[in-house]
Amino acid sequence: MTTAAEETEVIEATSGAETNEDAVWLQRAQKLHANSTDYYESSLFPNWSDNVRNFRNEHASGSKYTSDAYKHRSKIFRPKTRSAMRNLDATAAAALFTNDDLIAIRGIDKNNKQQEASAKIHQAILQHRLEVSIPWFLTVIGAYQDTNVYGVCISRQFWDYRVAKKTRIEREFDEDGKPVKDEDGLPLGSEVITEKVLADKPAIDLLAPENFRFDPACDWRDPVGTSPYLIEIIPMYAGEVMAMMEQGEWNEHTIGSVIAHGTQEQDASQSVRSARESGREDSTEVNSSDEYAVVWARFNIIRDEEGIDYGFYTMGSGLLLTDPVPLEDFEPLGRDRYRVGISEIETHRAHPASKIELARPLTEMSNDVTNQRLDNVKLVLNKRYAIRKNSGIDLAALMRNVPGGGVIMDDVNNDFKIMDTPDVTQSSYVEQDRLSVETDELLGTFSQASVQSNRSLNETVGGMNLMASGANQVQELGLRTFIETWVEPVLRTLIKLESLYETDEIVLALAAGDAEMFDQIDDDLMMQDLVVKVNVGMGNTDPQQKLKRFLEPLSIVKDFPEFIEKIDFLEVGKEVFALSGQGDGSRFMLTDEKIQERKEAQGEGPEDPRIVVEQMRSEIKQMEMEIRQLEAEQDGILRQMKIEADKEVAMAKIASDQKTTLTALYENLGIKRETEERKSQLEQARIQTQRDIAAIKSKYDNLNTLMRAKNVQRGFDSF
Repeated sequence: MTTAAEETEVIEATSGAETNEDAVWLQRAQKLHANSTDYYESSLFPNWSDNVRNFRNEHASGSKYTSDAYKHRSKIFRPKTRSAMRNLDATAAAALFTNDDLIAIRGIDKNNKQQEASAKIHQAILQHRLEVSIPWFLTVIGAYQDTNVYGVCISRQFWDYRVAKKTRIEREFDEDGKPVKDEDGLPLGSEVITEKVLADKPAIDLLAPENFRFDPACDWRDPVGTSPYLIEIIPMYAGEVMAMMEQGEWNEHTIGSVIAHGTQEQDASQSVRSARESGREDSTEVNSSDEYAVVWARFNIIRDEEGIDYGFYTMGSGLLLTDPVPLEDFEPLGRDRYRVGISEIETHRAHPASKIELARPLTEMSNDVTNQRLDNVKLVLNKRYAIRKNSGIDLAALMRNVPGGGVIMDDVNNDFKIMDTPDVTQSSYVEQDRLSVETDELLGTFSQASVQSNRSLNETVGGMNLMASGANQVQELGLRTFIETWVEPVLRTLIKLESLYETDEIVLALAAGDAEMFDQIDDDLMMQDLVVKVNVGMGNTDPQQKLKRFLEPLSIVKDFPEFIEKIDFLEVGKEVFALSGQGDGSRFMLTDEKIQERKEAQGEGPEDPRIVVEQMRSEIKQMEMEIRQLEAEQDGILRQMKIEADKEVAMAKIASDQKTTLTALYENLGIKRETEERKSQLEQARIQTQRDIAAIKSKYDNLNTLMRAKNVQRGFDSF
């Protein structure tokens, strides 16, 4: 390993051509890298190496199984760890990629029409990029696997723009079309430089954790944003470095100095790479020729005393490849170009323990039980012998223990003795089962060992669901943590990149078509503030349970027309088909044009919506006429009642004034009784009329409801 003093000497030796300010930045970069390397090598690299070995079904470094004492003993590694990791990867794939619509984008202000339009455009662009330009599946599952092996995943988001320049000579011709020549007879011409775009797209690089450094004392919730420095160690071919220099993007240096300074990283993280290569030769040391030698450049982000971030490239710690400039001038994304994600939450610890590290003690115990049992079985089947010293016995034949073979010896009774070994007891298998269950509980996996060990639960379907539910909750916590810390922030960064650099007219046209927006897409529309969410919620790791939970609310709201009217049946169909493993189900759905063609092929006339609406309007007008007629009849009845009542009151008054006879008085009283009875009858008639009007109005309202229901039914039919 190169010491800090040696690297300082390199700086002093190579910084003569640099300014004093450049030398200061080089020294800062060298010190920060040396300090971070000391911490990583003492605290992180050993654990990471052992985690990688466990992931590859190998014992940790320094294990007793790697010593000479265990050279001829059982030393297998039960693949429990790798099985659990595959289970977690499969769960993440099922949760994140069940639906072909990978993401959901909306504006911060739901009432802002421009943000709504921008969300539709970015939704279509990002969906296209994730499906075509970016290997999104491999990147996401790889990042999730990194969190389970190393505890963290680290990525760099950038816009990949590369061009190839080609120079050619364009000859000059005179008016007669003949080449123009100089005095020596050589043809004249001008130099023309053409450019060919090799790549123009967003990209995500998943970095090996040992190749990225940040301060361990930073805020554990936001390492990238709070660390005073960030160092990315980039493996490159020496030829690529020289090409960057020829293009004028990096300061010029000789290839010898590039290789000399660029190989200082070999010993810093070689232990992790060796564990990952699993006994193979380090891939970064395979190519030894000058042009294809692997060198290690660094991109440094260092915060100065005033809190301003500066970014610059170096080759090792001795060559300055670019001048230090404020990071916002160097990279519009700033620190957002990097993202650190986790799947295990450990407060106040910037590098949390991975799942493999948490399960390592249980894994070692399980391997011990297994190997001891295997040794016991081997001893039971192949006995050990006590052999008398200096006995005349064929040791080679005795050790081979070939069935049907013989062993020559002087004294059959006294030259050797079989050492009996009792067979392994049932407790060994019980202990192994319990260790398997504890490991499953810790990692949140649900395996056959868990089922076999829980006899009281696995005999019922409810018990099986109970065990699976507990495992799913642990998996969902890790997956949700991973989505919150890495997936969604990375997607937000991709949207920023699209806003800044997207110029592909074909992609923009496809996005406008998918979003059904054919207006001009301008910079103001692309730069809106948006919210990105991944289409995964808690309880989505089991596709069957997810489908069941999805259909339950739909079965409830079907009785509420006002809710059904607002349901997007196309999106419902996509989700149902996706949860059943059929993608978005687009191949099963008919477009409006295909529905029309099918009706015409069957001899059915197209259903004109204008005719349906006109029929409804006619029925409504008829109902309105009936209501007005009943109201007019009620008014006539009331007027007639008033006339008759006034007449009877006048007659009663005349009879009362005359007071001729008692008979007349009785008659007058009789008239009053008849008048009261008549009023009662008229009042009952008025109440009945109002009831009739109410019934007609109810029928009118039902007709409007029928119209809405018919529109909803047409939606269901098309769905």
